[in-house]
Amino acid sequence: MDPKVLDGVMLLWFILAAFAVAFVAIDIRTTPEATVMKWGFVLLTAYTGPFGAFLYVLGCRERLPLRLDSVPGALHA
Repeated sequence: MDPKVLDGVMLLWFILAAFAVAFVAIDIRTTPEATVMKWGFVLLTAYTGPFGAFLYVLGCRERLPLRLDSVPGALHA
């Protein structure tokens, strides 16, 4: 593999990781978690990049309110 391709992949990974850490650090302020959990998710995202942000969205982020009238067939089952 060409070293320039590897450099480009690494640069892309670090850019995605920086955006993921920024997203988690900004969004986690509104969650009702303990302070240690908040710092833990930011550090986890710093180490794992976009995968950590995905885990944050699945595990810690507040869910959006679901309107049943927007789900087709939900009330007619």
